[in-house]
Amino acid sequence: MNTNDSTLNRMNRGYLSRKHLTVLCLALLMISLSVRKTMAQEIYVPESDSLALVAFYNSMSGDDWINKGGWLEDRVDTWYGVSTENIGSEEEPEWRVVEIELENNMTAPGTIPAEIGDLEYLSDLVLRGDPSLYGEWPKEVENLQYLNEIRTQDTNMSGDIPWAEFANTPIRRIRLQSAQHRGQIPDQIFADMTQLQRLEISEQYISGNIPSSITLLENLQRFRLQGNLLEGDVPDLGHLEEIQQFHINGNPFNSGPIWPWLQEWAETLRQLRIDNTNRTGTVPDWLATEMFDLGEITLGEQAWDLDDALGGEFPDMTALVELDEIHIYGPHWEGSLPAWIGEKEMNRAYFFYCSFSGDIPGSYANTGGIVSIQHCPEVTGGIPAEFELYSGGTFVLTMSDSWNNRYDRFGEEAAEYYRDPQMQVGDIPAFVGSWSADDIKLNHVGLTGSIPTELLNNTGLEELDLSNNPELTGELPSGIFDLPISLLNVSYTGLNVTEIPSGLSEYDLTLNNLGLAGLDMGGSIPTFLGDFSQLQGLDLSDNNLTGAIPSEVGNLNLLVSLNLAKNELTGELPASFVDTGFLDGFYTLNNVDLSGNEGLSGEIPERLSEASLMRVFRYNDTGLWAPDNTEFSDWLENGIPANATNSFPELYVDVQTSGLTGGPVSVGYPDRPLVHRLNANYPNPFNPTTTLSYQIPTESHVKLSVFNVLGQEVATLINEVKPAGIHEVVFDAHSLSSGTYLYRLTTGNKVMTRTMMLIK
Repeated sequence: MNTNDSTLNRMNRGYLSRKHLTVLCLALLMISLSVRKTMAQEIYVPESDSLALVAFYNSMSGDDWINKGGWLEDRVDTWYGVSTENIGSEEEPEWRVVEIELENNMTAPGTIPAEIGDLEYLSDLVLRGDPSLYGEWPKEVENLQYLNEIRTQDTNMSGDIPWAEFANTPIRRIRLQSAQHRGQIPDQIFADMTQLQRLEISEQYISGNIPSSITLLENLQRFRLQGNLLEGDVPDLGHLEEIQQFHINGNPFNSGPIWPWLQEWAETLRQLRIDNTNRTGTVPDWLATEMFDLGEITLGEQAWDLDDALGGEFPDMTALVELDEIHIYGPHWEGSLPAWIGEKEMNRAYFFYCSFSGDIPGSYANTGGIVSIQHCPEVTGGIPAEFELYSGGTFVLTMSDSWNNRYDRFGEEAAEYYRDPQMQVGDIPAFVGSWSADDIKLNHVGLTGSIPTELLNNTGLEELDLSNNPELTGELPSGIFDLPISLLNVSYTGLNVTEIPSGLSEYDLTLNNLGLAGLDMGGSIPTFLGDFSQLQGLDLSDNNLTGAIPSEVGNLNLLVSLNLAKNELTGELPASFVDTGFLDGFYTLNNVDLSGNEGLSGEIPERLSEASLMRVFRYNDTGLWAPDNTEFSDWLENGIPANATNSFPELYVDVQTSGLTGGPVSVGYPDRPLVHRLNANYPNPFNPTTTLSYQIPTESHVKLSVFNVLGQEVATLINEVKPAGIHEVVFDAHSLSSGTYLYRLTTGNKVMTRTMMLIK
């Protein structure tokens, strides 16, 4: 008989030794405590929380989430991104939802529902990296009386920020980054929000002045109002003793020197970003030598027309012992790339639109995270040999982008400066395979040879941009489709890509930007591109693609930029095109180019005029036509150009149309265009002749003149009354010298100017 049986027999006979009794009591006590603990840990939230979460799940298209993690199936506390807390006692627990945190999870459009206000004890709502999130903030957020933090990032939410609703909560952290919010900050709103510790409203369309009540936020630690349309003067905030981060870059404030009251934060400030705020003069000595706790700094101005813009010799900041990250903007700096940045073994170094000259210092290989040199045309040489030991996650060497050739974003002087970079890297060194890089971008830097197979050793590579390197030849390595690529751009290279690679279909949900322009590809646009639900940029222009635009393009609801120009596409625009870049009520599109496909036909969707972010829209040299609709014509002529002032610096805006309103015509192109338009000359560059074309909607007196860069008129091509329609004139420049010229169309109260390049 075993011990347990013996014990049971003794219990049955009515006696038990003291030893066994003690053991038994201890065992029963432990079992009792275990049961109580287990019961206390059972988590059941009230019906109100459960129903609110279900509404949240359904409204945000939960069925399509990448990770559903038990939603609608298991206990609420196990649902992905949901945290609960016992607000009762151990004896009488009351479990409530206190946090929702979702990141990079949405694959279909959705909104935050009004039922979010029913989560009575919700303190933290964090929704990051989901451009599928759209719509406005529900007013019901004001019901969240325990709200501590609201955070959204990389979404398409729009409308006004609910300042008054936030002020009715005890919120301490407002963090809204990269969305479509508009409006102004109410004047006295911060008088009711003095508990704020973080205020971050970044990459939005917030306008007006910074309200004076901002000076009342004495608990503020992190202040970010970057990338908006704020103007006027920045209030003196030097008395705010807790400030650790101060980011107000990318706003058109009144011009002036770096604010002297920043010096009062010498003992607290960790991050400072004040680039592109119209600062003038030079960097004060105290900023380079006395801000000892500063770990990150961003300075400079991209503006070309700002008198005395911040620049000069960039100071040596090695005295700032904590400095680990630096961003330098603008063409107003003098001398070579600062070698001390690499010698200091910083973690991140960024240079944008700069005028630094000379080779990349070999010491930059000591940078542990990111080296990014973009649009600095006087930088020479290539990738230094020391970079064989580079251990950073990102290497970016880019000398131009699309606006250099097409978008006079900063004016002709700037475009001319950046148009001819001196960088000649040559063959991609095989040692890039030892970098373990997440991002490698070598755009327009004179690459030659082929893509080394060693590059594929970067098994975590997410972004690869080798575009605008015509002497880069060979094959696109098949193994590239085994990498977790989110951005792939090999446009305008000499790579042997004869059709859109079928291997792309392996990317499915991961791909959000694809550039295959100027590769002389044939074939049709594959329908599997419609499966890329996260695709935001697609450039297939300047190829020989044939066939129709597939209807699956309507599945690309997050598309921001679509460029199919200069192909041989045919057929009617699919009915589903109206849904391209459309989030059930909001258009994400800001760039659409269908021009140069003579076989395309059909009516442009009328609803496209709701694309409030559109800044480039072209369908010239096609058989497409605009709807006979005053709202649509007003959008073309006024709505799109208005977007130029809805950003800082101002965006380039372009509209090029053809097609008679209200239906097709028997001839290839109409004789009555919709709006005034001065088209790009063709060819460009030219030698010595080029064709200039323009269109006018009514009979008008027209003057078309050519000027040199000094503003001197060198030719008058037209100066007479012209009937409504499209007109062309050939400009013969055999008597002029090589260089940049401007041509100006004046008709009625309309004046339009473009540039062209004569090369002999």
